[in-house]
Parts: sequence; structure tokens; C-alpha cells
Amino acid sequence: GLPAVWREAPRQPLPGARHDARTRFFLFLLKGYAYLSLRLGDRSEARDALALLRDVDPQDCVGAAMLEAVRQRAEAPSPDDDDLDIAAYAQVTGAAAWASLPVGRT
Repeated sequence: GLPAVWREAPRQPLPGARHDARTRFFLFLLKGYAYLSLRLGDRSEARDALALLRDVDPQDCVGAAMLEAVRQRAEAPSPDDDDLDIAAYAQVTGAAAWASLPVGRT
């Protein structure tokens, strides 16, 4: 089963991310938490939740890579940061969506 505290989830792909209702609920809950954390200005909490999503859902079954692209864009040093074209990320889905994002960006 899944842990009661999201930070205690194992940092490995969760089986059932595509079809298991409980696993998908956990993933969508974590994605929603990351979104709300961003909206409330808690960027480090959003970053941590999205980092976990990247590990537990490497196929991006719940579409969290787009939210990570938005987070990275918001953290960019300049609004003119051309290496983060959000529209380009919208064209990619699945594991390729995670792969298209810069790794290690704060």
C-alpha cells in the first residue's frame, strides 16, 4: 500500500500508475498538492512534490511534467528565459515529457 505521508513514498515507479484507481488517486492528489503549493507561493514544497512525482510516475500518466515546466518557468531568472518554452512541452506526453525538462533546475 501507499504511505500515509506522501514524503515517505518510495522513490521508485509505482505499479498501477496507468490503471490502478488507488495509485492514480495518490498521484493526482500529489499533483494537486504541488499545484496548490505553487499558487500559495510555497515553491520549495511544490518542487519537492513534483520531484517525487517524477520518480514515482516516470511515464507521466497524470501529466505532472507540464506543471513542472510551469514551475521551472516561474523560477527562471528572467521572464525572457528562452530555454523554457511552455508551448513546446505541451506537445510532448508520457516519459518524453519528463525527459524534455531540464534536470536539477531549482
